[in-house]
Amino acid sequence: MLSPLKWSHLIVPLVPSSMAPDLIHYFAPFILGIPSDEGNSDLLNSLPSDVTLVDLDVGRVILATSLGGEEASNSRSRPLRSQMLHFAEILGEIFGKQICSDSWCCDSPFSNGGYCAADADQAEMVRCNIFGNAFSSVTEVCFQIMTELLAGANSCCYLIKEVNEESEDKKYIQTSQSRGESSILFDEERFFHIKNMRAQGLYMPLLPDSMLHLSHTRCTGLRSCTDLALIPGDFDLVFETFLRSQGMSTYISAYKESCMVYW
Repeated sequence: MLSPLKWSHLIVPLVPSSMAPDLIHYFAPFILGIPSDEGNSDLLNSLPSDVTLVDLDVGRVILATSLGGEEASNSRSRPLRSQMLHFAEILGEIFGKQICSDSWCCDSPFSNGGYCAADADQAEMVRCNIFGNAFSSVTEVCFQIMTELLAGANSCCYLIKEVNEESEDKKYIQTSQSRGESSILFDEERFFHIKNMRAQGLYMPLLPDSMLHLSHTRCTGLRSCTDLALIPGDFDLVFETFLRSQGMSTYISAYKESCMVYW
């Protein structure tokens, strides 16, 4: 779901009840799957202040009370919490519409009240077809979201190399042996400018999405990845947190030199 980013920390899809009390106090970032019906209710109701709970049973997100860092002031942590909850609400609506649009939009005046089935067998067949594609629908939306978040990031990267230059006939020649250390500078101001332009629909891709994402041919109902563009003014702290994540840092470090501005 994070592709092309990668989760490089601890992840345990299903944690045994005997290990859960110890793992929730792990000193590094983690993703843990803890069943809510195996006597873990007390544990889930008394989580550490830096742990965020995503309740898959009811579709609820309870953000960590210390989100934004313990050293951060309330003037920053509270707006960040608000933006994260707003972002989660928007994503929940998108996922709901993609997984089962008939149920999600049942109150729409243009809805036909769901599918029409001649008998119970046909109704069951349609139901299995809808929910059988639920996971692929979610992953496709995640791909579109990540595509939008990362759009333009490579043009904000500047590759800087320290080289040892050799003089020959007053000309400087760089050889493979003379190459030194390199570093990447990221222009956050340009990144926010690109996001602001995309949110206004003024920074469109040269090629249509159908040509850019040939491996994702299934229709998702999204006209363009710019439908998911976030307004920096509303989600500036979300963007800043995203840019400072280890996954983003690893992704930028893996860029090819030909994809960045070289200095």
